[in-house]
Amino acid sequence: MDMGRGPMAGWLRVGPEGFATEPGLRRWVERGASDAASLPAKEAKADERAPKPQKAGRKRR
Repeated sequence: MDMGRGPMAGWLRVGPEGFATEPGLRRWVERGASDAASLPAKEAKADERAPKPQKAGRKRR
């Protein structure tokens, strides 16, 4: 998969036939979620630890 600067190592694209059915889509979602869960947690950057100020007129969910 190319994104901006070139090919992304470790990425793949699933063609339409891979998610044409509910079970097919479920297999790819479960595979991706399982792979993501196996990765080590990233440390939060200093600016990501503190809540960001709320903009006027915007409701927080």
